Amino acid sequence: MKLSLTIKFIIFLHLASIIPLLIVGLSSYEVYRTSLYSELKRSTNQLVQQQQEYLDLQLDQIESLITNISSVETITHALAEEPTANDSYTRLATQARIGYILDGYANLRGLVSIDIFTLGGNHYHVGDTLDVSNIRTDVRDRLVLRARSLGPSEIWAGIEQNVNTASSTEQVLTVLRLISVTERGSPTTRPIAALLVNYDITYLYQHFQNIDLGDNGILIVVDSDRHIVYHPDQQMIGVQISAGLTQQFQTTQDDFIATIDGQELFVSYARLNRYDWTVISLIPTSTLNARTATISTAMGIALVAAFTIAGLAAMLISYSVVRPLRQLTRRFQLYRADAPGWQTPLAVRGNDEIAELTRWFNLFSESLQVRQKIEEQLRHQATHDALTGLPNRMYFSDQLAITLAKNLAGEECTAAVLFLDLDRFKIVNDSLGHAAGDQVLIITARRLRAAVRGGDTLARLGGDEFAILLSQLNGTDEAIQIADRIREELGAPFEVQGVEVALRASIGIAMISSTYSNPDDLLREADTAMYRAKAAGGTRYMIFDDVMHQQSMEILRLEADLRHAISRHELHISYQPIIRLDNGAIQGFEALVRWQHPERGEVKPRDFLPLAEETELIQQIDMWVLRSACADLRHWHEAGHTTLGISVNLSARNFQNMRLVEQIQAIILEAGVPAKSIQLEITERAIMTDTERTISTLEQLSDLGIHIAIDDFGTNYSSLAFLKRLPANSVKIDRSFVNDISTSIDAATLTSAIIAMGHVLGLKIIAEGVEQSEQQEFLSNHGCDLAQGNLFSLPIRANQVTNLLASGWQSESVAL
Repeated sequence: MKLSLTIKFIIFLHLASIIPLLIVGLSSYEVYRTSLYSELKRSTNQLVQQQQEYLDLQLDQIESLITNISSVETITHALAEEPTANDSYTRLATQARIGYILDGYANLRGLVSIDIFTLGGNHYHVGDTLDVSNIRTDVRDRLVLRARSLGPSEIWAGIEQNVNTASSTEQVLTVLRLISVTERGSPTTRPIAALLVNYDITYLYQHFQNIDLGDNGILIVVDSDRHIVYHPDQQMIGVQISAGLTQQFQTTQDDFIATIDGQELFVSYARLNRYDWTVISLIPTSTLNARTATISTAMGIALVAAFTIAGLAAMLISYSVVRPLRQLTRRFQLYRADAPGWQTPLAVRGNDEIAELTRWFNLFSESLQVRQKIEEQLRHQATHDALTGLPNRMYFSDQLAITLAKNLAGEECTAAVLFLDLDRFKIVNDSLGHAAGDQVLIITARRLRAAVRGGDTLARLGGDEFAILLSQLNGTDEAIQIADRIREELGAPFEVQGVEVALRASIGIAMISSTYSNPDDLLREADTAMYRAKAAGGTRYMIFDDVMHQQSMEILRLEADLRHAISRHELHISYQPIIRLDNGAIQGFEALVRWQHPERGEVKPRDFLPLAEETELIQQIDMWVLRSACADLRHWHEAGHTTLGISVNLSARNFQNMRLVEQIQAIILEAGVPAKSIQLEITERAIMTDTERTISTLEQLSDLGIHIAIDDFGTNYSSLAFLKRLPANSVKIDRSFVNDISTSIDAATLTSAIIAMGHVLGLKIIAEGVEQSEQQEFLSNHGCDLAQGNLFSLPIRANQVTNLLASGWQSESVAL
């Protein structure tokens, strides 16, 4: 029969519950044993205290007796007038008088004898014998000496041999006191005799024989000299107890366990209030434990049995539960550590919950392997270019960061970054289509792989830009050799859609040094070198050097200043009039942004506008120019010049803004000027960056009533078909044509063709850069509508425009 995991655990818990029950039972037994032990100790201590009180009472009576005897004046006077040894008559008389008095005490129960030893050597005796001729002199001398050591009212009591050898009682309880008299006329006392009262020990302690302290338990009494005064064994009376036991009495305030003659005894004691006697009970610990021995044995057997059963149950659970769980845990640990072995399926045993969990783990393992493959694919997609299969910018930056870290740690040899951009790739893309462009990029990637070394990192950063990380170089010359090999590899012609194409590339080289810590810095400098190569005509390489670095730093500083130029009111607008060539009237003004730097002075537009284009600051600048120009136009309209218009340049970057139309409309509404008074100038290059999107935006602006002018017309890929697609109102002829119309037949022919083509399409033609009267005459003769340039007026500030309009504009001023 196969048991489920739940039943197994229920059985195990039932078996395991025996242990806590036994532990509770064992604890109860220990509490019971401790309580019983405490009760026995308490009862023993109580018994000892009772015997202490009894002895105190008996000794009080004896002390009273000896005190009475020593205070009888007849005795003290007789002893004080002790006769000399030769005066036998007087001595007998004294004996008779003292004997008469002492006879009054002779019948006391338990009394053995009363002896008085004078310091003069006389002996007076009353007791169980009249023969005092033979006494134990050593005992006498010891007692007399002890008596002399006592104070006037001190009493000593202890076990001693009977001083009278003729007495039938060998050992007696001796109570001793020194008798002294006070001399007449003197405060001092003089000792005269030692008084001994001897009691029969058997009579005095006969009640101790009835005390029951259990098996082998005894009660003893010890005097101040450690002699046993009472012991159940009569032969032990007078024996001195061990010094070690005496020391324990002195150092221990409570009951204690002592080993005497190899037997462990529980010792309880109490000191008498006088004479420094001690009542002691000695009970074997085996007697105290006898009552719990049976329970202790039974509990021990039960505990061993319980542990045995629990151990067997634990082994069963371990085999059927713990072992499989440990295997599962091990597999999870291997999975977390990404170590080999976690993919191997586990063997399934049985049908319980552990088996079910194992099956689920196997399914989980299979799903994880599938997920791992998907994650690897996603990771590859996240770090590689989908078109070429090359690593992307993220992967390249990570590898470059690792190389820079090794270089900083001194672990990497000479290395370099090559930044590559295809020359005139846009022509292929625009003329043959994006599919052809993609094919060119795939071929480029294949050829770059063939040109670089096996350990180098090749990546596509985006568009037609590629980057190569060259490691383990022998020097700059090797990097140049690889760049030359790349140019040679790319230069071989091939066909795309039946058209022969030969690739050319501009390459920037930046050598890695310990000064670099940020991958973006190195890429930027390689990119800077690449742009220098492209600016020099392309199809070449440039190595980033200190001069480029200084120029780059200057651009960075200029960029930082440009970011604050608007908020610091450093930018201003100059306006250049746009003149009607038929009558010389002012049609409007072109708003031109200018930058007056507080330290650099007047910064030329060609120095900061391209930088603004690169950093996207141009969007902010263009909107500021439009807002300021609209505000100035409103003032001029309010002054009565309602026919004036304003022409504002709009950068290609603005068309990346999804809210461009909304922002321009808001600016015009805020200024309160007609939309038809605003003309936005857009270059052909800006339109062709993203043709469809740009045309859509221009159509929306045109629908608002805003005029659209195509700037720098003729410098790019102008065509009649292209112009027909644009919602344009006018075309501006680039100054490069206007400059040469009086000296170049080609320039004159192209200019006249542009004018004619524009008029065919119904467009206004504006010529810019007119600086000579011959140019004005040519343009007028060929039907050009409008013109602007220094021939008519330099760009002027808004207040100068206001003054110019107020003073009136004469057609003769066209001939300036």
